[in-house]
Amino acid sequence: MPSLTNSLNSFEVLINSLNQFSETNHFPKGTYYILNSIPQSGSEQEKLLNKIHQNKSQLKLISEDEIDKITEKIHFGNYTKFSSILK
Repeated sequence: MPSLTNSLNSFEVLINSLNQFSETNHFPKGTYYILNSIPQSGSEQEKLLNKIHQNKSQLKLISEDEIDKITEKIHFGNYTKFSSILK
């Protein structure tokens, strides 16, 4: 659990940094997802993920079956690679 908590905190810091970059450069805010397998009902992982969902609204949790939808959205959307913006 400490490893998961640290990873999520790092991810949240990354999201905040990207949102600040977007605001400074007049880009729309992004949407960021965390891919997670569905935890066992009543498990500590499920309790932790529920707490995260309640307290950190900008962290969006998705399951593996939602990846195709997001990939399709990216593929057909009007997006620019972050690395291209930094050049």
